[in-house]
Formats: sequence, C-alpha cells, structure tokens
Amino acid sequence: MKFHSRLQVQENELLPLKQNEIFDYFSHFTFGPEIENGKPAPDIFLIACKKTAFQKHETLILEDSQSGIQAALAADIPVICVPDMKEPHEDFLSKNEEVLSSLHAVIEWLEIQNSLSK
Repeated sequence: MKFHSRLQVQENELLPLKQNEIFDYFSHFTFGPEIENGKPAPDIFLIACKKTAFQKHETLILEDSQSGIQAALAADIPVICVPDMKEPHEDFLSKNEEVLSSLHAVIEWLEIQNSLSK
C-alpha cells in the first residue's frame, strides 16, 4: 500500500492550476485531508468558505465531476463545470452556471462577467 503525504496531495491538486497558469487567481485552498465527509457531501466547499471572508453567493466552484457538482449544489454555491475524463450526466450539467471546455475558458468567462457587472 502506498501512502501520500499531505504535501504530495496538495501539490497534485495544485498542478493543473499551475500548468494552466491560473494558480495566482486563487487565494485559498482546501484539500481532502481537511474534511470529514467527501463529495458529494458539501463539506469541502463549506470549509473553504469559512477560510475566507466571502459568503457562499460571492464564491464560485470549478468542478469536473458529477459528485463535485452535487457537492456544490448541496452547499448552495454557484458552480462551473469543466469536464475532464468523464462528462457528468445532463441532469447535473443543466444546474451549473456554465459548462466550459477548459480552465482558460473560465478566465474568459470571468472577464466577461466582470465587464457585464460594471
């Protein structure tokens, strides 16, 4: 059996953000070892909100999985789906703020939303 340190888990989770050059857009991170109940329970997102000064309606979750979308919806936090290997069922995709093809598309979407709110 192979065990991973907490630091290894964090580095593995942050790698896609660094590879896609969007790591600097995030101020806080929450990782699986910090929570009691995994997805589709909303725990990870509720704990992440507690780490910040933001309310749930002021945050946005980026998710690639059906269980992650379920967790975001259970936490009552807006979610964008960026499908990875397996696209979530249509019932879940229709409940997202948006379904985008890449993390770069998320940046573009956020910039558009920001310009619309001015």
